[in-house]
Amino acid sequence: MKLKETTVDQLLKYNAKYYPNEIAMEYHEYHCNWRELDKITDCLAAKYLDYGIHKGTHVGIFAPNSPNWVFTYIALAKIGAVSVLINFNYKNKELQSIVNYASIEYLCYGDKYKENDFIDMIKHLRKQKIWRMRQYIYIGPDENQNWLNVEDFITYENKNNNLENLIEKKAQVHSEDVLSMLFTSGTTAQPKGVMLTQFQMLNVAKIACEQMHWNQEDKICLTLSLFHCFGLSTGLLASIVSGCSICVVESFRSKQVIELIDEKKCTVLNGVPTMFLAMMKNEEFYRYDLTSLKSGIIAGAGIRRCDYRNICNHFPIKKLQQSFGQTEASPSITFSDFEDTLEQKEGSVGKVIPEVELRIMDEKRHIVTEPFVSGEVQIKGFNVMKFGYFKRKMDTKKVFTIDGWLRTGDIGYLDNEKNLYITGRKKDIIIRCGENISPLEIEEVIMQYEGILDVKVFGVPDSFAQEEIAAAVSCYKSVKKEKLIAYLKENIADYKVPKYIYGFQAFPLLANGKVDIKTLKNTVLEKIKEDQV
Repeated sequence: MKLKETTVDQLLKYNAKYYPNEIAMEYHEYHCNWRELDKITDCLAAKYLDYGIHKGTHVGIFAPNSPNWVFTYIALAKIGAVSVLINFNYKNKELQSIVNYASIEYLCYGDKYKENDFIDMIKHLRKQKIWRMRQYIYIGPDENQNWLNVEDFITYENKNNNLENLIEKKAQVHSEDVLSMLFTSGTTAQPKGVMLTQFQMLNVAKIACEQMHWNQEDKICLTLSLFHCFGLSTGLLASIVSGCSICVVESFRSKQVIELIDEKKCTVLNGVPTMFLAMMKNEEFYRYDLTSLKSGIIAGAGIRRCDYRNICNHFPIKKLQQSFGQTEASPSITFSDFEDTLEQKEGSVGKVIPEVELRIMDEKRHIVTEPFVSGEVQIKGFNVMKFGYFKRKMDTKKVFTIDGWLRTGDIGYLDNEKNLYITGRKKDIIIRCGENISPLEIEEVIMQYEGILDVKVFGVPDSFAQEEIAAAVSCYKSVKKEKLIAYLKENIADYKVPKYIYGFQAFPLLANGKVDIKTLKNTVLEKIKEDQV
């Protein structure tokens, strides 16, 4: 596959020319076509030039998914500014830390999300007198809860000469320029900024569209947060690349998404495993017609075979493909083949994408492993971050091998057909009395026990064994701990049986829909301390 030298602006101009009246984006009752999307973002880009934003300027976006988020992102891309995508769940301290770390000069902010009042948060930030900050730009709805439209720019368009300047500025933007700074998950330390180019992100989105057979007839139900690479790549950028439309959801709520798919007749649903499981378990799941769904990507977190099979049995999605990736890889690394069977997809995350190399490295012996032998997944290719982590030279050095391969931190193996199987994370491996134990293996066994809804297994510090095994289980019916332990002793080696097992009604979640392991683990540690008193 030939990679394409292109920019967001060039692709948008193409869509506006060939599909001018086709719907590009919907949000509740609001919608705009490709011609309107191109015109609004041109005018907004010219306005940002008035503010002093130019190529290379770091501009933060701090708001939930919305039409104005999309307009802001595209307008910044058109003039070559670097959009710094900020988690809208952040509190004051986290927001201030990211603004300082990412060298943000302009901050675009929304109005509110849940208990977060962004307007109050910006007032708090203003008081800190951040020396680099030049302007705060409101991008929420207006006082009548309306979003930007073409009419908002008619007066501006007629009176402002910067639209001519915009043409000159857009010509200076190239595919190798940085498009966005996104952040690694950072649940145990401060998130690290990853600078990704227009070339990398648009080509990864292009590969996703080709792998998934998406075109202008598709409609993506965009439930994933746009500040995450997964949502951005397989949502907004996939739409721009393929000409399909997006149906924007502010943030994931299972019933809202189910209703939306039925109402808008979406054909594509991408998400992390917990999103699919939450919808499936919603008591109103079967009240709605989801048969318009044709395809989707399930990624962003590991999924157990039984969960994947269960999701496929309940959702009418013929092509629910597994994928593996990370922010440092723009983000895609592998995809299931479009014609893979359910049996092939339930265990494997597919084959490496075009123009990217993948190897499994045994780091103890410093050799590339044979098929079916586990090691660290390492990659090299166009999708790998070129500039390393922003202001983190030592972290960048650690994540690359001496010969230039990106260490993903994931453990896995390849089969004879080069399909990749992920078996865990290096940092998640439990070392108990010298034995390396995979949490995923234990989770697979526990999930087969009747009454278990979800489970997370991890290591907790122990003065004697180095680490002991703890399991947090969520149940839909009463489960007796003694019987569960007896079942485990029949199915796995004794040294793999968790010493600690605690029940939960539900697990805490992060904004991207993944289980918040840090919070869950801390809760379990507190329970262990209480039991030992």
